[in-house]
Amino acid sequence: MKWQHALILLACLVGFASPIYAQEDDDAPVIPYYRDLAWSPDGTQLAFTIINDLEMTVVVYDFTTATLTPLTERLPGTQNNPVWSPDSQRLAISVHPDYDPEDEDAEWSSEIWLMNRDGSDAAPLPDAPADYDLYPLEFSPDGTTLAVIGYYDDYENEIYKSALWLHAVGGVLWNQIEFPDGDEVFGLTFSLDGTQIAAMATSADYAFDRIWLGDVSGQSISNLHEVFRAEYGLDYLAWSQDGRQLLFTQGYDEDFTIMDIETRAATTLNQFVVGYAYEPRWSPDNTRIAFSMPVSRTGTYYKLWLVNPDGTK
Repeated sequence: MKWQHALILLACLVGFASPIYAQEDDDAPVIPYYRDLAWSPDGTQLAFTIINDLEMTVVVYDFTTATLTPLTERLPGTQNNPVWSPDSQRLAISVHPDYDPEDEDAEWSSEIWLMNRDGSDAAPLPDAPADYDLYPLEFSPDGTTLAVIGYYDDYENEIYKSALWLHAVGGVLWNQIEFPDGDEVFGLTFSLDGTQIAAMATSADYAFDRIWLGDVSGQSISNLHEVFRAEYGLDYLAWSQDGRQLLFTQGYDEDFTIMDIETRAATTLNQFVVGYAYEPRWSPDNTRIAFSMPVSRTGTYYKLWLVNPDGTK
C-alpha cells in the first residue's frame, strides 16, 4: 500500500494540494482512489477506504496528531465501508475474507467486524447471515444497534436479493426487517431518538422505489413515498436534526426533495442549473444543507455547496 496516496488525498481535503497522479517504481501511471469517507462524530479522525490495484484497506487519519494509521493490515482478505459508533470509540467495517483479485470467480460474501478506533480488538460479529455481501449502514444514536444491509447474487440461477438486519451490538441476535410486497432495501437511516427507521427500497418487480417508515422492531411499517423507478429513482436519504423531515434525492438530476413526515407534504428543490446534487446532509442546527455537485454536465469536476432548506443560497 502506498501511504503517500492517502497523504495526497488528505492534503487535498484540507486545501494544501491539488490531486495528482501517483507513480509506481516502473513509472506506470497508477490512479488509486478513495471512498467511504467517514468523519468521527467527535471530529478528530477521518476513516476511509484506499483502493489500489484491486485491493481495499481501511485507514484513519488523526487531525490532532497528523498521523495516518492503517487499521486492517492484519485482517483477512480485503476491507472497506468504515462506519463510526456515536461515541467515536469504535468502527464497524466490511471484511471480505476470501477475496482474490486474480480470481474472477472468487467468493465475495463478507463479514462485519468491530474494532477500536486504533484498530485493536478487531473481531467479527457472531452468527452473521451467511452468503451475503454485508455492509454496515449506520449505528443507532445510542450505539447499541447496528443496521446492516446484505446483498445476495446467484448469477447462474439469476437470483438477486437484498435484506436488512438490526444487530444488537454485543449480542448474537440478528433481527431481519421485512418490508411489505417483498421490497428490497438499499438504504436506511435512524431517527434522532433511535426509535424509528426510514428505509429506501425497490419493489420486487423493479417498477417502483419507495420510502418506508417504521419502528426499530420492524413493526408498523408504512409507505411514506413512492415513485416510478425508471423516471425518479430514489437516493441519499437523510433525517432532519429536528426529526420532522426527511431529505432525499430523486430523478436523473438527483433533485432534492424535503418531506414533512407528519403531513407527508413534499417540496422538490430543482432550481439548480447543473443538477446532479449528490449526498445532501443536514447541518446540526437544521438550517443548512451541504451537498456535492459537478460544475459541468460532464461531471469532470465537483464542488461542495451549502444552501438553505428552501433552496436559496
